[in-house]
Amino acid sequence: MPADQKIPHIVILFDQWEGFLNGIGDNCQSSVGQAVLGLLREGASAGIHLIIAGDRSLLSSRTNSLVEHKYLLRLADRTDYAMAGLSPRELPEKIGSGRAFESATSRETQFAVLDADLSSQAQVRALGVIGQKATQSQGGVDLVHVPAVFKDLPVKVSYPQVLSAAGGASALVPWRPVLGIGGQDVGPVSVDLMDIPTFIVGGSTRSGKSTALVALTRSCLDAGVPVVLMTPLRSPLRELAAHPSVVASYAGADITAEVVREVLAMENILLVVDDASAITDYPVTDEFKKIGAALNNNGLRVIAADGLDELDRVGALSWMNELVKRRHGALLDPASIFSGKPFGLALNQEILGQVRPVGRALVNVGDGQVTSVQVASGGEVF
Repeated sequence: MPADQKIPHIVILFDQWEGFLNGIGDNCQSSVGQAVLGLLREGASAGIHLIIAGDRSLLSSRTNSLVEHKYLLRLADRTDYAMAGLSPRELPEKIGSGRAFESATSRETQFAVLDADLSSQAQVRALGVIGQKATQSQGGVDLVHVPAVFKDLPVKVSYPQVLSAAGGASALVPWRPVLGIGGQDVGPVSVDLMDIPTFIVGGSTRSGKSTALVALTRSCLDAGVPVVLMTPLRSPLRELAAHPSVVASYAGADITAEVVREVLAMENILLVVDDASAITDYPVTDEFKKIGAALNNNGLRVIAADGLDELDRVGALSWMNELVKRRHGALLDPASIFSGKPFGLALNQEILGQVRPVGRALVNVGDGQVTSVQVASGGEVF
């Protein structure tokens, strides 16, 4: 195979293994831990190599049997060398800094340093300089051979920032609203309403569900999509009523059976409802039960938000069943592994135990995958 077509080797440098074990707290039983063990078992055949540094927990964990080449520096307890197959009696009484012993052969090795200054700060700076030089010398390398860049999701992102990342307001696509920043590439995450006619947003009080609803609505409005707003309770969605793309906005008692009948008769509009379960008047809900025909025949699209308990209680006779049964949406602050059911999200205790800031949503955009998204908030509406 020509050199320019070969897949590059990938080296993963893994520092402080003990911190990783403490973080997942399950001796690698979780999917994250199993993924690391899988790389140790099978990664080399695919050109993936791990270099792991840590304390004695490296020797007592399941990694010990999966790592062939082990170098042991000075340990506090000399008997721990036996865990790697070394005889403590055959090692020097005093072991200097940087002096290591290879587990299979007991060969003595002195590790090199990157700078004459042995402080950790100086070594990090020296590594940074090497990285800069490598970037300059390898600047013309094809992207396929460039290492992947992994980014953290921001704890907060504004609507203008999301728009900027998406290429500006002019790059917005009608019927494809942007929810926030997320996914593997930590980029704009959008919802294709032409493919998914209904999308629900659920969460506990002050979890950010109304913020998510506003972000989706803003994006559609700025793309020129005609929108009808319904807010049976107080909602920040009402602040969008003055947008030129809003066809109508109904609040509280204004949401009548006649209004619903008129809205469902409209063609190619987006209906956005906050606190959907608060619409309880029988004549109104009876009209809403005809929403399925409007979705199929009139090009209606619906985005609705509600609490997790309310969404969980939606039954076959509820007008909201037409929205929930498609199993698409954004979930904020899940209460249990069953919270994901209305959204088509398969949750487990590992996902549930993750610390999430306000506005961090677990999203199913129609692919059945769990995608973490930081919902857009704040900024000017128009």
